[in-house]
Amino acid sequence: MNTNKLPEFLKVYLWSANSDNLEKEKNKSYIIFQLLEFGDKEAVRWVFEKYSIDEIANVLKSRRGFSQKTVNFWSLILKIPKSEMICSTQDWQKPHAKI
Repeated sequence: MNTNKLPEFLKVYLWSANSDNLEKEKNKSYIIFQLLEFGDKEAVRWVFEKYSIDEIANVLKSRRGFSQKTVNFWSLILKIPKSEMICSTQDWQKPHAKI
C-alpha cells in the first residue's frame, strides 16, 4: 500500500484536482488548504495526524484563498497572529471598485 496516497474519504474535499494523482507530501499545501477550508471534523483530524503544526501554520501563513471565517478560527486555535496570515493582510478579499 502506498502511504503517500490519500484516503478515499478525503477526495470529496479535493474537487479542484485529480485526487488520484495527489500525494500527501508533494501536494501538502493544496491538501492542507482544502481540508482546513472545506473539510469536516474527520478531515481536519486527518490533517493534524499527518502534518506537523509547523507545516499547517506555514500553509495558513503563506497561502491565499482562506475565507475570513477560516482565518479567524485557525488564528485563535493555533495562536497565529492574523497579521502573519497573508490572506488577512492582503486586500484581495475586499470587493474591487467598479471601473
